[in-house]
Amino acid sequence: MAELSRAFPRGVSWSAPFDTAPFVRISIEKVLHTLVEAMVLVFLVMYLFLQNIRYTLIPAIVAPIALLGTVSVMLVAGYPSISITGSPASGVSSGNAMKSMEELAANLPRGFAVEWTGASLQEREAGFQAPMLLALSLLVVFLVLAALYESWSIPAAVMLVVPLGLTGAVAAVMPRGMANDIFFRVGLITIIGLSAKNAILIVEFAKRYREVGMSLVDAALAAAKVGLRPAADDQRHPNGQTTLRRAFLDRLKLTVSARYYSSVVDEQGSFV
Repeated sequence: MAELSRAFPRGVSWSAPFDTAPFVRISIEKVLHTLVEAMVLVFLVMYLFLQNIRYTLIPAIVAPIALLGTVSVMLVAGYPSISITGSPASGVSSGNAMKSMEELAANLPRGFAVEWTGASLQEREAGFQAPMLLALSLLVVFLVLAALYESWSIPAAVMLVVPLGLTGAVAAVMPRGMANDIFFRVGLITIIGLSAKNAILIVEFAKRYREVGMSLVDAALAAAKVGLRPAADDQRHPNGQTTLRRAFLDRLKLTVSARYYSSVVDEQGSFV
């Protein structure tokens, strides 16, 4: 109304006959005060019957959570609203799901609007920040390794394996029709750390072999053989020998079993 009044003819003004703000504020305070009294009463009654403070805390904590969960209509910016929570289907990105919701909301009657909250709001505000986050993650890992080894060459050698790890992760996800959503991007950042973790061992062993006089190629090959043992998480036969076959089968089992839980677990399992 303040903006509309600027277009009024000279001498015409507007005023609100009744301000509902104080009434709403006092009503909310009264409701909150009543809820607190009710929760205290519930706590005292439960303690009277159970006679144990530890057992009483459980229903005292569950009751307000259940009370909040039953409230489906809330007031947002002074308007009644309904909270709708959902998740995209497997193979559909969260961005496409949000776009579909906006298309459905466009067909609603006049007076309805859609506002994003939680992770959806953060994803919408983030926009195209994924490349910047990946670059920042690479920079942070490189600086941490440089500070740890007090060298620029060792972190550079470790970071050379990151593109290979990202390529393998993408190759494991894309043929299965998974979406390029927020979990995909989080998985890429996770792969940076996992790739660097395994490469640190190989580079460290190669450095030691070089110090004892081995050639560059021989040191790299020997370090790769030794470094694959901890990378395989010590998957051992009864005779105590580590095998890559056992480690690969365990990773494959994780990837296949993850599909029976949710799209998030399935995507993260494919990355690993």
